[in-house]
Amino acid sequence: MRIIILISLALVQFSQALIAQEILKSPDNKIIFTLYPEDTLKYSLSRSGEMLITPSHVFMEFQGKKAVGIRPVIKSVKRHSIADTIVSSVPSKRKLIPDVYNEMIIGFSGNTSIIIRCYNDGAAFRFGSTMRDSVVITKEHLGIGLSSGFKSWFPAIQPHEGLDRFHTSFEENYKHIPVGEITSVETAFVPVLLHSASGTALAITESDVQDYPGMFITGSESAGSLQAIFPPYPNQEKVAGETYKQTVVSSRETYLAKTAGKRLFP
Repeated sequence: MRIIILISLALVQFSQALIAQEILKSPDNKIIFTLYPEDTLKYSLSRSGEMLITPSHVFMEFQGKKAVGIRPVIKSVKRHSIADTIVSSVPSKRKLIPDVYNEMIIGFSGNTSIIIRCYNDGAAFRFGSTMRDSVVITKEHLGIGLSSGFKSWFPAIQPHEGLDRFHTSFEENYKHIPVGEITSVETAFVPVLLHSASGTALAITESDVQDYPGMFITGSESAGSLQAIFPPYPNQEKVAGETYKQTVVSSRETYLAKTAGKRLFP
Protein backbone atom coordinates (compact mmCIF):
# COMPACT_ATOMS: atom_id res chain seq x y z
CA MET A 1 0.00 0.00 0.00
CA ARG A 2 1.33 3.42 -0.96
CA ILE A 3 1.20 5.70 2.08
CA ILE A 4 1.39 9.45 2.49
CA ILE A 5 1.69 10.59 6.11
CA LEU A 6 1.03 14.21 7.00
CA ILE A 7 2.99 15.33 10.02
CA SER A 8 2.30 19.04 10.46
CA LEU A 9 -0.37 21.53 9.41
CA ALA A 10 -0.65 24.54 7.13
CA LEU A 11 -3.39 26.69 5.58
CA VAL A 12 -3.24 27.92 2.01
CA GLN A 13 -6.21 28.57 -0.27
CA PHE A 14 -6.34 26.95 -3.70
CA SER A 15 -8.81 26.40 -6.52
CA GLN A 16 -9.31 23.30 -8.65
CA ALA A 17 -11.02 23.06 -12.01
CA LEU A 18 -14.31 21.23 -11.86
CA ILE A 19 -13.89 17.96 -13.73
CA ALA A 20 -15.17 14.43 -13.25
CA GLN A 21 -13.69 13.18 -10.00
CA GLU A 22 -14.19 11.00 -6.94
CA ILE A 23 -13.38 12.57 -3.57
CA LEU A 24 -12.55 10.98 -0.22
CA LYS A 25 -12.08 12.97 2.99
CA SER A 26 -10.51 12.10 6.32
CA PRO A 27 -12.79 11.70 9.36
CA ASP A 28 -11.98 15.28 10.45
CA ASN A 29 -12.57 16.53 6.85
CA LYS A 30 -9.11 18.14 6.64
CA ILE A 31 -7.38 15.70 4.28
CA ILE A 32 -8.88 15.41 0.79
CA PHE A 33 -7.80 12.68 -1.64
CA THR A 34 -9.17 13.33 -5.14
CA LEU A 35 -9.20 10.82 -7.99
CA TYR A 36 -9.54 12.02 -11.59
CA PRO A 37 -10.68 9.24 -14.00
CA GLU A 38 -9.31 10.84 -17.17
CA ASP A 39 -7.51 9.09 -20.09
CA THR A 40 -4.88 8.23 -17.50
CA LEU A 41 -5.93 8.02 -13.86
CA LYS A 42 -4.72 10.92 -11.72
CA TYR A 43 -4.83 11.69 -8.01
CA SER A 44 -4.18 14.72 -5.80
CA LEU A 45 -3.89 15.36 -2.07
CA SER A 46 -4.62 18.44 0.01
CA ARG A 47 -4.62 19.25 3.72
CA SER A 48 -6.61 22.09 5.28
CA GLY A 49 -6.88 23.84 1.95
CA GLU A 50 -3.22 23.46 0.97
CA MET A 51 -2.62 21.58 -2.27
CA LEU A 52 0.29 19.26 -1.48
CA ILE A 53 0.36 16.71 -4.29
CA THR A 54 -0.90 18.17 -7.55
CA PRO A 55 -2.83 15.94 -10.01
CA SER A 56 -0.39 13.13 -10.84
CA HIS A 57 -0.62 9.99 -12.98
CA VAL A 58 -1.00 6.56 -11.41
CA PHE A 59 -1.49 3.28 -13.27
CA MET A 60 -0.40 -0.34 -13.56
CA GLU A 61 0.11 -2.38 -16.74
CA PHE A 62 -0.25 -6.14 -17.19
CA GLN A 63 1.03 -8.40 -19.94
CA GLY A 64 -1.84 -9.24 -22.30
CA LYS A 65 -4.54 -7.78 -20.02
CA LYS A 66 -6.29 -4.45 -19.57
CA ALA A 67 -4.26 -1.97 -17.55
CA VAL A 68 -5.66 -0.39 -14.41
CA GLY A 69 -5.61 3.40 -14.66
CA ILE A 70 -5.39 3.65 -18.48
CA ARG A 71 -8.69 4.89 -19.95
CA PRO A 72 -10.43 3.78 -16.74
CA VAL A 73 -14.12 2.89 -16.80
CA ILE A 74 -15.68 3.08 -13.34
CA LYS A 75 -18.13 0.25 -12.64
CA SER A 76 -18.76 0.80 -8.92
CA VAL A 77 -17.93 3.08 -5.99
CA LYS A 78 -18.24 1.86 -2.39
CA ARG A 79 -17.56 3.88 0.74
CA HIS A 80 -16.97 2.80 4.34
CA SER A 81 -16.16 4.49 7.65
CA ILE A 82 -14.08 2.48 10.11
CA ALA A 83 -13.48 3.14 13.82
CA ASP A 84 -11.39 0.36 15.34
CA THR A 85 -8.41 -0.18 17.65
CA ILE A 86 -5.21 -2.08 16.89
CA VAL A 87 -3.70 -3.86 19.89
CA SER A 88 0.09 -3.87 19.55
CA SER A 89 1.63 -7.28 20.23
CA VAL A 90 4.88 -5.60 21.26
CA PRO A 91 4.00 -2.09 22.52
CA SER A 92 6.48 0.72 21.95
CA LYS A 93 4.95 4.18 22.22
CA ARG A 94 1.38 2.87 22.46
CA LYS A 95 -0.29 -0.44 23.18
CA LEU A 96 -3.66 0.66 21.77
CA ILE A 97 -3.52 2.33 18.36
CA PRO A 98 -6.67 4.02 17.00
CA ASP A 99 -7.52 2.73 13.52
CA VAL A 100 -10.00 5.35 12.32
CA TYR A 101 -10.40 6.14 8.63
CA ASN A 102 -12.73 6.58 5.68
CA GLU A 103 -12.36 4.19 2.77
CA MET A 104 -13.41 4.30 -0.88
CA ILE A 105 -13.23 1.29 -3.21
CA ILE A 106 -13.58 2.08 -6.91
CA GLY A 107 -14.12 -0.87 -9.24
CA PHE A 108 -13.02 -0.61 -12.87
CA SER A 109 -13.76 -2.67 -15.95
CA GLY A 110 -11.19 -5.41 -16.42
CA ASN A 111 -11.61 -6.84 -12.90
CA THR A 112 -9.41 -4.23 -11.25
CA SER A 113 -9.93 -1.64 -8.53
CA ILE A 114 -8.26 1.03 -6.43
CA ILE A 115 -8.73 1.16 -2.65
CA ILE A 116 -8.18 4.54 -0.98
CA ARG A 117 -8.08 5.37 2.72
CA CYS A 118 -7.97 8.74 4.45
CA TYR A 119 -6.92 9.03 8.08
CA ASN A 120 -6.67 12.22 10.12
CA ASP A 121 -2.88 12.14 9.72
CA GLY A 122 -2.39 10.64 6.28
CA ALA A 123 -3.74 8.83 3.24
CA ALA A 124 -3.02 5.56 1.47
CA PHE A 125 -4.04 3.70 -1.65
CA ARG A 126 -3.48 0.37 -3.36
CA PHE A 127 -4.60 -1.40 -6.52
CA GLY A 128 -6.62 -4.60 -6.44
CA SER A 129 -7.35 -7.33 -8.98
CA THR A 130 -9.78 -10.24 -9.26
CA MET A 131 -8.35 -11.66 -12.50
CA ARG A 132 -8.27 -15.41 -12.98
CA ASP A 133 -5.03 -17.33 -12.94
CA SER A 134 -1.70 -15.54 -12.67
CA VAL A 135 -0.69 -12.14 -14.07
CA VAL A 136 2.55 -10.57 -15.25
CA ILE A 137 2.99 -6.94 -14.20
CA THR A 138 5.09 -5.05 -16.74
CA LYS A 139 4.91 -1.54 -15.32
CA GLU A 140 3.66 0.51 -12.37
CA HIS A 141 3.72 4.29 -12.54
CA LEU A 142 3.26 6.67 -9.61
CA GLY A 143 3.88 10.35 -10.13
CA ILE A 144 4.32 12.66 -7.14
CA GLY A 145 3.67 16.17 -8.43
CA LEU A 146 4.44 18.76 -5.78
CA SER A 147 3.54 22.40 -5.34
CA SER A 148 6.48 24.82 -5.50
CA GLY A 149 8.97 25.24 -2.67
CA PHE A 150 9.15 21.66 -1.37
CA LYS A 151 12.34 20.42 0.28
CA SER A 152 13.25 16.84 1.11
CA TRP A 153 15.22 14.52 3.32
CA PHE A 154 16.40 12.28 0.49
CA PRO A 155 18.45 9.08 1.17
CA ALA A 156 20.19 8.96 -2.22
CA ILE A 157 21.72 5.58 -3.04
CA GLN A 158 25.43 5.84 -3.78
CA PRO A 159 26.19 4.22 -7.16
CA HIS A 160 28.39 1.12 -7.24
CA GLU A 161 30.50 0.24 -10.26
CA GLY A 162 29.02 -2.64 -12.23
CA LEU A 163 25.76 -2.67 -10.24
CA ASP A 164 22.38 -1.18 -11.05
CA ARG A 165 20.72 1.78 -9.32
CA PHE A 166 18.71 -0.41 -6.94
CA HIS A 167 21.68 -2.02 -5.19
CA THR A 168 21.78 -0.73 -1.60
CA SER A 169 22.22 -1.84 2.00
CA PHE A 170 19.57 0.73 3.02
CA GLU A 171 22.10 2.63 5.14
CA GLU A 172 22.43 5.88 3.20
CA ASN A 173 22.55 9.33 4.78
CA TYR A 174 19.51 11.55 4.33
CA LYS A 175 20.40 14.69 2.35
CA HIS A 176 18.37 17.84 3.08
CA ILE A 177 17.90 19.34 -0.39
CA PRO A 178 15.23 21.13 -2.45
CA VAL A 179 13.09 18.71 -4.44
CA GLY A 180 13.96 20.67 -7.58
CA GLU A 181 17.59 19.54 -7.26
CA ILE A 182 16.73 15.82 -7.36
CA THR A 183 17.38 14.43 -10.84
CA SER A 184 16.02 11.35 -12.59
CA VAL A 185 19.48 9.76 -12.22
CA GLU A 186 19.29 9.76 -8.40
CA THR A 187 17.50 6.98 -6.55
CA ALA A 188 16.31 6.76 -2.94
CA PHE A 189 14.62 4.09 -0.89
CA VAL A 190 11.55 4.90 1.19
CA PRO A 191 10.60 6.54 3.44
CA VAL A 192 11.35 9.92 1.88
CA LEU A 193 10.39 12.94 3.96
CA LEU A 194 9.14 16.11 2.26
CA HIS A 195 8.07 19.46 3.64
CA SER A 196 6.38 22.38 1.91
CA ALA A 197 7.35 26.04 2.06
CA SER A 198 4.53 26.60 4.54
CA GLY A 199 5.68 23.85 6.92
CA THR A 200 3.49 20.84 6.11
CA ALA A 201 5.51 17.62 6.16
CA LEU A 202 4.79 14.44 4.21
CA ALA A 203 6.41 11.04 4.53
CA ILE A 204 6.19 8.89 1.40
CA THR A 205 6.42 5.17 2.15
CA GLU A 206 4.72 1.80 1.60
CA SER A 207 3.58 -1.29 3.51
CA ASP A 208 2.50 -4.93 3.02
CA VAL A 209 5.12 -5.64 0.34
CA GLN A 210 4.90 -9.33 -0.56
CA ASP A 211 5.74 -11.05 -3.84
CA TYR A 212 6.36 -7.63 -5.40
CA PRO A 213 9.33 -5.24 -5.83
CA GLY A 214 9.85 -2.50 -3.27
CA MET A 215 9.26 1.13 -4.18
CA PHE A 216 12.09 3.59 -4.80
CA ILE A 217 11.87 7.35 -5.43
CA THR A 218 13.63 9.40 -8.09
CA GLY A 219 13.42 12.82 -9.69
CA SER A 220 10.87 13.58 -12.39
CA GLU A 221 11.10 15.27 -15.77
CA SER A 222 8.67 17.83 -14.35
CA ALA A 223 10.73 20.31 -12.32
CA GLY A 224 10.14 20.10 -8.57
CA SER A 225 8.35 16.75 -8.71
CA LEU A 226 9.19 13.12 -7.93
CA GLN A 227 8.12 9.71 -9.15
CA ALA A 228 8.23 6.14 -7.91
CA ILE A 229 10.25 3.47 -9.70
CA PHE A 230 10.23 -0.29 -9.21
CA PRO A 231 13.12 -2.70 -9.89
CA PRO A 232 12.33 -5.35 -12.52
CA TYR A 233 12.48 -8.99 -11.46
CA PRO A 234 16.03 -10.42 -11.25
CA ASN A 235 17.08 -12.53 -14.22
CA GLN A 236 20.64 -13.41 -13.21
CA GLU A 237 22.74 -13.02 -10.08
CA LYS A 238 26.46 -13.12 -9.37
CA VAL A 239 28.78 -13.14 -6.36
CA ALA A 240 30.69 -9.85 -6.03
CA GLY A 241 33.19 -8.40 -3.58
CA GLU A 242 36.50 -9.54 -2.15
CA THR A 243 36.66 -9.56 1.65
CA TYR A 244 32.90 -9.21 2.07
CA LYS A 245 31.25 -11.22 -0.67
CA GLN A 246 27.59 -10.79 -1.54
CA THR A 247 25.12 -11.94 -4.15
CA VAL A 248 24.01 -9.12 -6.45
CA VAL A 249 21.66 -8.83 -9.43
CA SER A 250 23.60 -8.83 -12.72
CA SER A 251 20.64 -8.62 -15.13
CA ARG A 252 16.89 -8.13 -14.89
CA GLU A 253 13.73 -9.28 -16.66
CA THR A 254 11.40 -6.98 -18.60
CA TYR A 255 8.62 -7.36 -16.00
CA LEU A 256 8.16 -6.43 -12.35
CA ALA A 257 6.43 -9.52 -11.01
CA LYS A 258 4.60 -12.73 -11.83
CA THR A 259 1.92 -13.24 -9.23
CA ALA A 260 -1.65 -14.31 -8.49
CA GLY A 261 -4.36 -12.52 -10.45
CA LYS A 262 -6.63 -12.25 -7.43
CA ARG A 263 -4.87 -10.09 -4.85
CA LEU A 264 -4.15 -6.63 -3.49
CA PHE A 265 -0.96 -4.82 -4.48
CA PRO A 266 1.79 -4.59 -3.45
